Amino acid sequence: MVKLKKNQRKGSWVKALSLAGLIYAGSVGATFVKNEYPILIDPFFNVPGESALEEKIGKNVCFEFMSSLEAKETSNRFFEKYRKASGNWDCFDKQFELVSEVVLKRYGDKPSSTQVGTMGNTGTLSDYNLNSATLVHELAHRWYDHMEFSNTKKWHKFNREWVRISENHYPSARGTYTKEDFKKSGAVSEYALTSLSEDVAETSKFVYTLNHPDHTINGFPNNISPFREETKSGLSSYCRSPITTDSIEKIRRKIELMRDYEFFSEREYGHALKELDNFNRN
Repeated sequence: MVKLKKNQRKGSWVKALSLAGLIYAGSVGATFVKNEYPILIDPFFNVPGESALEEKIGKNVCFEFMSSLEAKETSNRFFEKYRKASGNWDCFDKQFELVSEVVLKRYGDKPSSTQVGTMGNTGTLSDYNLNSATLVHELAHRWYDHMEFSNTKKWHKFNREWVRISENHYPSARGTYTKEDFKKSGAVSEYALTSLSEDVAETSKFVYTLNHPDHTINGFPNNISPFREETKSGLSSYCRSPITTDSIEKIRRKIELMRDYEFFSEREYGHALKELDNFNRN
């Protein structure tokens, strides 16, 4: 038996007590985290609804920073947006095919965001209090990015044509916008004035909304297209639409360009033009 000196014995006791304290603190912390965020503790934790959602949308689904109950509720919200968008957007399938994974995340106190990522790029879709049009906005990003990777020459040509129309007018740094900004750029929303890519995505969302039987935009007749059925579910409106008669022509040219690059179908393009022809901003 080896005898320890007094200082050695004292050091051993200190180490033992410290180790015991760490183990206890770790177990308490782990219990707290497990109760709050069970998904983070066990990477193989079976999230209720995860497998079901993956089967429904045909994509990998990942939940982060939320409890199993929150994951289930978020899953249901996302699928409802998916169902509405897929049933009212002709190009949904080919655009959603580009999505590699759906990540449902917790931001702040609520699981309030959904990320849709593909081809190394990530687009963010808010999953709290918004509608299916936001999903279409994100899919437009995926389609735009896909052009860059699959046919760079085609992508550059699209950008050159878009800049001719918008005059590359994106005063995002200013934070406030005037009617002249919308007239000059042909933007359909304030967010569209932030960058070319957001302008494209917002315009795609705009065409989707014009074609959706349950959505309305102020100033437009909002006639139901002959190939859609009104359901009166998820009614929404562009209550603060900045569109004026001065910007209609540029919006039309943008929509024509996007039609040529298959952001939406021929019939959706045709119905959007009819709505533009009957725009009346009182």
